[in-house]
Amino acid sequence: MSCSLLNALFPLLVDTPSKALRTLLFTKIISDLRTSNSKSTNHKLNRTIQTVLYNLLTSDPTSAKGVWAVRITREMWARQIWTDAKAVEIMKEAALSQHEKVVTGGVHFFLGGDKEREEKAEDDSDDDENIDMGKLRHQAGINKKTKKKANELRRAAATVKRKEKKKKAPHPLNFSALHLLHDPQGFAERLFHQHLNTQTPKAKLKLDQKLVVLQLVSRLVGLHTLTLIPLYSYFIKYLTPKQPQVTSFLASLAQSTHNLVPPDALEPLVQKIANEFVSEAAASEVASAGLNAIREICVRQPLAMNETLLQDLVE
Repeated sequence: MSCSLLNALFPLLVDTPSKALRTLLFTKIISDLRTSNSKSTNHKLNRTIQTVLYNLLTSDPTSAKGVWAVRITREMWARQIWTDAKAVEIMKEAALSQHEKVVTGGVHFFLGGDKEREEKAEDDSDDDENIDMGKLRHQAGINKKTKKKANELRRAAATVKRKEKKKKAPHPLNFSALHLLHDPQGFAERLFHQHLNTQTPKAKLKLDQKLVVLQLVSRLVGLHTLTLIPLYSYFIKYLTPKQPQVTSFLASLAQSTHNLVPPDALEPLVQKIANEFVSEAAASEVASAGLNAIREICVRQPLAMNETLLQDLVE
């Protein structure tokens, strides 16, 4: 696939009102990218496309067209064709977009991109395993010999040989997208302030979409041991058994706790969980959820628990 062909197809993909044409163009672009990188990595083509996608997102953060940058990058990442920090930067910009579909696409990439990659690898492996060389050779021996049949047999043999070579090769280091981030602290801060902690959010996210953003921020804070003090006060209003998705909020809070979080940022949260969940009036499953959450927080930062509350909980 040439760069000039890409430059012709991509504007059509993002601008055409025809759903059928969009599907056709998307499939064509992905197929040609895979073909261009099949024998060796086509760095020049990859850089060109990555720059186009990055510019699409940054030129107009309010546009829904950024969804195509998300879809192409996720597909190329899952296929392990793009495994570098540039692809991660594209998805970082998507997560910081001002359009809710682009935001959720970017955030889901960081939360599930590595799982998608494993699933694609398993699918490709299954496809290769379906080739029965003995059967193909037998058919070639008894059927009429034609050039087409000979080419099919040669292609199948090449595929099996490639698979065997891949099996024997040392396993490549597949770094998680979260580990390839250039500035995780800055990314976490921008995500939080743009989508969660503001009266005038840049993207109008629903609560379930905000929760997915919160999961990403919490994972970043926990994984990279970041400092984001306003995050903890954000949790306070959601820590009640009446909140339908409270278990997800409790899990995110535990995930964002580490030993460098100031205890005075966590103490009010632990106290709130104890008051709301761990009482004689609470149902057993509610009390259990509260105690588990407190335990997970205190495992990560023991100083979050004060002596008085500990004594109350023990009793």
